Order: sequence, then structure tokens, then C-alpha cells
Amino acid sequence: MARTEQRQHRTDGALARSYLANERVGRNYDDMAPGLSRYIHDAIMANADRASS
Repeated sequence: MARTEQRQHRTDGALARSYLANERVGRNYDDMAPGLSRYIHDAIMANADRASS
């Protein structure tokens, strides 16, 4: 995997964690649909894990 792709997946992971760690961000999504912030987090992390395998 190219270095740029690895760096992008690390950035994606940081973004995914913000959906859970930052209450304001998480609440924004959870107000749209309960559990949406967790769903988005899990989807981003699954994609990053899959790409790094």
C-alpha cells in the first residue's frame, strides 16, 4: 500500500473516533437517528481495517 493511502486511513481513523469522542459531533448525528454516530464510526473503521490488510 502506498504511503499516501496509509496516511489517509490513519486520518480516517481519527475522524471516525471523533464521532464518538466529541459529544457535539456525536449528538449531531444521533439526533438524526439514534446510534448513527456509532454506525458511522464502525463503518469507517471497518473500511480502514480492510484497506490495511
